[in-house]
Amino acid sequence: MDKERRLQAQREYNKRRPDRHAFYGTQAWKQARERYREKHPWCEECLKRGMYVEAEIVDHIEEIRDGGAALDENNFQSLCLACHNEKTKWEHRKRNYEYATDTSRKDYNACAAMLTVTKAARREWAEIFEEEGEDRASWRKS
Repeated sequence: MDKERRLQAQREYNKRRPDRHAFYGTQAWKQARERYREKHPWCEECLKRGMYVEAEIVDHIEEIRDGGAALDENNFQSLCLACHNEKTKWEHRKRNYEYATDTSRKDYNACAAMLTVTKAARREWAEIFEEEGEDRASWRKS
């Protein structure tokens, strides 16, 4: 029963994923991934630190959407789940930072103005609450 529930959850998750992820369901990717894992069974990041951890994921070093080759083994690396999650976290942070600091975006100035207004408003709220003797922790946004 648990296995069926997990499969159903995976199907639902896959339906919500962006179209660019459809590539990972293709036979070409599955074959390339298996060939690479046979040649590289250990997490390549852990090996750099002298640890032998079985790889669970074949990852693209440069993401496909950033111009990385989809089926070129020179763009693959075997990773354990922990290393893959860490790499993905940093990629998302980098992508979000680049988006937030892209001054060519039409909405950049509006976002910057909103941020300035928000900071000013927080200072005003702090002054108001302090005048009324309230603790900041009682109104701080979580």
